[in-house]
Parts: sequence; C-alpha cells; structure tokens
Amino acid sequence: MPVASNNSFSTFCSSFLKYQPSVEKPLTIALVGGGGKTHLLFWLAREFKRMGHNVCSTTTTKMYKPLHSGLDQLCLFSEVVPLAKPGISFIYHELIRSRMTEAKQKVKGLSLEQLDALQRHRQYSVFVVEADGANGLPLKAPAGHEPCIPHHCDVVIGVTGAESVFKPASADFIHRWDEFSLLTDCKGGASINEQVLKPLINHRQGMFKSCLDKHIKIWVINKVDLAVDQQQLEQLALNIFDNEPLLSMVALTQLTAPEPIHRIFSRTP
Repeated sequence: MPVASNNSFSTFCSSFLKYQPSVEKPLTIALVGGGGKTHLLFWLAREFKRMGHNVCSTTTTKMYKPLHSGLDQLCLFSEVVPLAKPGISFIYHELIRSRMTEAKQKVKGLSLEQLDALQRHRQYSVFVVEADGANGLPLKAPAGHEPCIPHHCDVVIGVTGAESVFKPASADFIHRWDEFSLLTDCKGGASINEQVLKPLINHRQGMFKSCLDKHIKIWVINKVDLAVDQQQLEQLALNIFDNEPLLSMVALTQLTAPEPIHRIFSRTP
C-alpha cells in the first residue's frame, strides 16, 4: 500500500543512493515526458553535487543551451576536461546554428555512444539525461524514435505538467497530439482524467516506452500550484500509483519553488 509524505528534495534524491554511485559504476537517470524536465535536470544535478558527486548533465535530443551560473563546466563533448572537485558539467555535441539570440540557442545532445565513452572515462559518478523533448508542453506521447534512453540507465523519471490535468484535451498543450490521442483513446475536448492518464503511464508505447524491467520508474507531476484541484490531483495520482506496481514512486512538485517537493507517494517496505 502506498504511503504519502512531505519529504524534501534531498530525501527524494537519497532514495537513489542505494546504487552507491561511483565513477566506476555511475548512477544514470533519464528524464522523459513533458512539463519541467529541464528544471528537474538541474535540481537533480545540484543536489548530487551537494552530496559530493561529479555530475554530467546532458540530453540525447535537443534542448536550449543552459545559461546557469551553477554550472562548473559548459562545453562540447570534444572539449571535456576532468573537474578538480565535485561539480556539474553540461556537455553537448554541437551548437545548432540559428538566427536566435544567445539566450535562445539550442544544442544537439550526445549520442548513446558518446555517453558510453564518458562513462568509460570514469570522470562522473552521476549522469542526468533528458531523453526526449516536449516543446515546453505539459503532456506528450513519444514518437517512434523516442525516448532515447542511455544504455546504462538505472532510473527513468516521467514528467507531467499538473496544469493539464482535468482540462479539456487539446493539441495546444499536448505534444504529438495524434500519437497521444491514439495511445490514450482521448478525443479533443475530453477531460484529461485518470482514464486518459492510466494508459499514458502503463502502456508499453506510453511515457515509459523503452524502459526495461531493471529500470526504476518514477512519475513526477510538476506545477501542482497550477492544478485545477490539488486534492483531486493527489487522489488521481494515488489511484494510478496504487494500480501500477511497476511505478516505485510518484512525486508532486513545483520545480520553480525554493523547496520543490509537495508530496511523495512511495511503497511501504
């Protein structure tokens, strides 16, 4: 039976430390879905740095080039140098040429082979990787080529934006609407409710597509401050979690807040 708690983000991250991350056997976390993956990527990176780890943050798709002052290294794959002390490297393959401003430039992420090479170099004890894109929208279904999960992945975190739940379904806030509609049997204008989200979570072509049995699966529902009804949202999350045994945890978050964890549902020992 799931139990709920108001744990901190540190406690959330500590739940992954059973892997005992080291440069010889790093912890690899892949982020999929919509609604806040990039915010979560840097929350995780900062917390693992605080715990004394060297963290590689990157993507296997495309994303905006980060302009975070908290980064200790922002560089091309070909220019990586070892960090002298615990820190965060954001590593990408190349800059995507465009007419956009520096603040809006996109980068192409690393291939799975490049990630494997970084792991073999034994510089990082934690990898945090965005494994698909959602064009900034709160919901999505994966395309045929998505997600691109690292070979040595341990944890897959699927992210959903709470502001979409209980709203009428629309391509305006659902990335890859055709795939989403087919997967969930959701028609335009129908409420994004438990019946719609269940197949997104548990279908083999849904948000956790390409996950293996060995992967720990966690569902993060972000932007709870924008939820139509927070109490109803928590009950929906609990119902889905209670009926999906392959999920190890559900976290309700507000990743733009000073303390991002709102509520965690986890399994009783």
